[in-house]
Amino acid sequence: MMNKYAFLTEKEHINDNLGISDKRHEEIAKVCSIALIEGESNVSAAMEYAMNVIKPKDMVEAMYVGFMLKAKIDFQNPLFQLMMLAKQQSED
Repeated sequence: MMNKYAFLTEKEHINDNLGISDKRHEEIAKVCSIALIEGESNVSAAMEYAMNVIKPKDMVEAMYVGFMLKAKIDFQNPLFQLMMLAKQQSED
């Protein structure tokens, strides 16, 4: 049987809601950037590299590593960048 997770949802940044410090967030973000270079666009290799370097302390940190890798992959995608620009312009 799987445990249920409960996260804070009031804070602006997801790492704060998950109980991950800003310092740990920065460490994870840096390793995820390196992982994408080391993995040479192979997402499985990037995930393996990141998990082995970061050594998540629990399932929440492991999930956050995956989230950060996905966010970095999306951010590098030109279509994603255009969508974000269009969203920002529509809000202005």
